[in-house]
Amino acid sequence: LDQLSAELLHGACSLSGLSSSMLVSSREPVILAAHGPLSEALRSLSARELAHLLPWVSGGTSSRSSGERGAQTSAAQQALSRIDVRSFALVPLVSREQLLAVLVVADSRRHDVDAAAVETLELLAALGAADLRTLQATRSLEQQARSDPLTGLPHRGAFDEALRTSLLLGSSFTAGCPAVIVLDLDGFKQVNDQQGHAAGDQVLQRTARVLASALRAQDVLHRVGGDEFAVLLDVHDERELENVLDRLVWAARRSGHTISAGATTA
Repeated sequence: LDQLSAELLHGACSLSGLSSSMLVSSREPVILAAHGPLSEALRSLSARELAHLLPWVSGGTSSRSSGERGAQTSAAQQALSRIDVRSFALVPLVSREQLLAVLVVADSRRHDVDAAAVETLELLAALGAADLRTLQATRSLEQQARSDPLTGLPHRGAFDEALRTSLLLGSSFTAGCPAVIVLDLDGFKQVNDQQGHAAGDQVLQRTARVLASALRAQDVLHRVGGDEFAVLLDVHDERELENVLDRLVWAARRSGHTISAGATTA
């Protein structure tokens, strides 16, 4: 995404003759990247000010201003004028009729932004939107390939890979020692046998949420088997590991299911 954004913003400035550019996600909205001498000023725009830009391209059409004085009447123009932007073009990145982002090209000088320049930016934006959609699809496929579809947790293959990497690197990049917690649900077979697999799936999903919420931000929970989970983490000593293990046991108990678990450092 960083490389795609950098290429897109650099190209937008080169094609338009304007000095600066930024890419704004339509979802939040948030600034994905900024380029040029006005990049710091562009990044200073608040979320509310960024939201004022979206209606200008919501219909899939671009908007532009060549910096005529006295023309800053809309909230979007006022926001850009506040950071000394006089000339600008707002170009949508649209894919499959969905607005993905807004390309903002801007300058503090009065610059003639004509229809031909906007059309060129729209071609660039179309290419950028296609690349962005491909990037999103690729990431989604990678996530699916590494995740358990029921719980959304990384699966056994991802755990094995992460464990090998952790053991290989050791404490090269952290102050702690690699450690593993392995656990499974008590009596899970009876849940499936007596209540059915749909009920068992619900138990697994609920347990995954409960266990994940009991972990620290840097700890990673995996589903490595039917009712088996594993946590990969770094700790400073065995006491710290025991504390994490205790939190998992009590969190599972509060959710209505007990677990059996063991832990070890590398």
